Amino acid sequence: MPLTTGDTYYEQWVHKVRSSYDSSATDEVQKRLIGPPQPDQTFFCSGGKYIVEFEVPMVIRQIEFYESQNPGMIDSVYLLPNDGSENYCIFKTDEMLYPTVTKTRVWRPRFDKINFFSTALEFSCEYTEEGTGIDGIKVLGLTYDEIPHPSRADLSQKLVQDMWDLCNTPGTHTISCFDARVSEMRHYTVHPPFLKIRCPYLYEKLGDKSNYIEQTYSEDVVQVVLRYIFTDTVVITPDEHVPNYVSSYDTKFFSSLQECAKEYNLEHLVQFCSKLEPIMLLGSWKDHVYLVNAAMPTTLSKDLQTLFYATASADVLISSPIDDECSEFASTKAHSFILKQRSEYFNVLLTRWNQDNEPVVIEDVHHGALLSLLEYLYTGHTEVTSSNAVELLIASKTLLIDDLVLPLDTVLKGVSSQNVIHIANLAHQFTIPTLFEKCMKCLFVCISKERDKQKIEHLKQSFTQLEPDLQHKISVSSWEAKRFFK
Repeated sequence: MPLTTGDTYYEQWVHKVRSSYDSSATDEVQKRLIGPPQPDQTFFCSGGKYIVEFEVPMVIRQIEFYESQNPGMIDSVYLLPNDGSENYCIFKTDEMLYPTVTKTRVWRPRFDKINFFSTALEFSCEYTEEGTGIDGIKVLGLTYDEIPHPSRADLSQKLVQDMWDLCNTPGTHTISCFDARVSEMRHYTVHPPFLKIRCPYLYEKLGDKSNYIEQTYSEDVVQVVLRYIFTDTVVITPDEHVPNYVSSYDTKFFSSLQECAKEYNLEHLVQFCSKLEPIMLLGSWKDHVYLVNAAMPTTLSKDLQTLFYATASADVLISSPIDDECSEFASTKAHSFILKQRSEYFNVLLTRWNQDNEPVVIEDVHHGALLSLLEYLYTGHTEVTSSNAVELLIASKTLLIDDLVLPLDTVLKGVSSQNVIHIANLAHQFTIPTLFEKCMKCLFVCISKERDKQKIEHLKQSFTQLEPDLQHKISVSSWEAKRFFK
């Protein structure tokens, strides 16, 4: 299930200012721009570029410029990713407002959701003789500790299964160990960017090599540990190689598991073993493994969120339009091993993509919705609001991500005369009767109260593009619809 969150973000004011041409700015600029607005401390920018820095790295969701003179003269704003990748343009224009009166305002440039941490932004102002008065700059967003993530009870089971399947899918980097029960080597696939976050110890052991052989611990211990690393879950399965497998998982096995967890610095797995130790003495551990699992904290979703923001280690660039006009595209980086494992659509798309160094272009999904869907593929959750629910519904059906379940009430808050026909078509196509019924009610309101000629024409035009059976279904839904679409 997706995670619905509110709009409460961590906020910061400017901590440091420097010119984009120099390593620092004048003391006067520093004094006037740092911190919240103060009386008689306005910074008058008469052209040029400045980089303002913030103390705590954040995934920035909103920027506020407090302007007190000549508002509207800022002509570009860029976010500077912490990983050193290309600056991200959130606003750029050649059309200045040139106001004739002094007016104080708080300007919040609109921009799509981003998936990287930043502690700085660059802005520039059009030159004016009077200068542009800026009293302060504030950013709002999510710090690492505030990134929302579900509890174990809300953790997507499909995500857990996909991550374990990922470990058992052939890849370029492996952890190997000898299985004495069948006298052969067992190989488990790992992915360095993910391993670096989840288990730095193994990441360092692997180093630049494509394979690391674990020689200290037995294969059954290594399998349990790797499964925990990939899924945050301890699963001890029947051993088909040992007839009386229950007796093979004895105190010695759990002692070895705990030692391995300590060596690998897996704190929660160490806690798991400690909680199971007294139960082992009673000989009833099998009945308690799942209970202990349920009580353990999980960081899997949050760690995958960190991977989502770690664009420096990503290996594929995905580009999509920022609006319906498709006149401007935005790009984001992602990890192909996650997308291929979590989505059949991306598995086919990326497997066939053979244009090196060229972005994968997806024209049917807006960039903001694409980022939300990528976040869902990584973590099993994403932020759903009335403003993005409709686009997420359209995008999830377009990219065949059927396990993303959106709250219908939230979707309907974003329905309007501009998209009601399209959403009704989706509801009909993907057999969502409750949504289709509510769309018909919304359509009835639209055709009864809409007076804007352009919107009325858009409704009729959208109707003509539907399949005949759906046209008939809508026409007979009410007498008003039949008359409106005749």
